[in-house]
Amino acid sequence: MPENKLEERRPTRRIIDFDIEIGRRIRIQRMLRNATQTELANAIGITFQQIQKYENGTNRVSAGKLFQIARFLRVPVTEFFDGLEAENSAGSDAAAVPAYQQLLAFVTSTEGERLYRAFAQIRKKETQRTLLRMVESLAESDAS
Repeated sequence: MPENKLEERRPTRRIIDFDIEIGRRIRIQRMLRNATQTELANAIGITFQQIQKYENGTNRVSAGKLFQIARFLRVPVTEFFDGLEAENSAGSDAAAVPAYQQLLAFVTSTEGERLYRAFAQIRKKETQRTLLRMVESLAESDAS
């Protein structure tokens, strides 16, 4: 083997914004279906820690695993990609971040998840509307 032969190098895998966003979308879809990380992990043959890494954007999701995740969550694979190109072209300016990005960030927070679950348990529509008006009123008074 000649000494000057170039070593074959595998490109370094680094997480990009798309990978982080796909992880967020996995978490949203899982939460909407009231599935735990363990349930999802067991369904696709990996550990719940790996699901955590996907959802946090620490690890990339392979195409095969994303297909399995979509099948378990009963959503099309395209659910994880819709709008990503538009988000990328918007840049990193906070003013350019779409409103649904902020919504996703809130829903995936601990408080957002707790609020969603509690609100979903309220059966009477009038009670839901009353609670919504109260929260809006609190937000107005807090903002001023």
